Amino acid sequence: MSGLLRRFWKRPESAAEAPVDPRMDRDSNPVAVAGFSGSDEIPLVAAGAYEGEAFGLEIAEFFTTFHHRPGIRLIDYIDENNDERLRSWFDWRCPEAEPKAFVRLMLAMMRAGREVWDQPDIRLFLRGRWSQGPGPSKQSIEAISVVAQLIGKTITELYSETKKANDGTDPPLKTLIFEP
Repeated sequence: MSGLLRRFWKRPESAAEAPVDPRMDRDSNPVAVAGFSGSDEIPLVAAGAYEGEAFGLEIAEFFTTFHHRPGIRLIDYIDENNDERLRSWFDWRCPEAEPKAFVRLMLAMMRAGREVWDQPDIRLFLRGRWSQGPGPSKQSIEAISVVAQLIGKTITELYSETKKANDGTDPPLKTLIFEP
């Protein structure tokens, strides 16, 4: 019994031996934080790339209620233009964190009784995906570019090229700016 307890409570010899929760591994499950530039009225929101099937409910609410222009729902634009790239980017199974953070920000904004065209520009911060190439994926770059044009807002995405700098500090942030 004492051997079992020792084995159960024993600390791993090194960090490499410690089990890693895949949801916390930012290289394989990046996280994005979204907010409105210079606004504290609507809090920052965060989302991981793999939020799971439950995120489908948030996507459904977003597509049902989000208007990117007065009287025009984003889903109507996607349907009318048969924009499968944008549709797949907003799919809950998409391995990108940015669309999920964007959806959560828009839902928080709508729940506060606000409209996107009355808000300041949007900022995204991406943490992770270092081994796949720093910054947003090609899919996210294309989708964010289209979304910035549709909503008429500048979207700034910040990211780091590495997990940590050589001296162990946080690395400098790189910036991509998507203009409407």
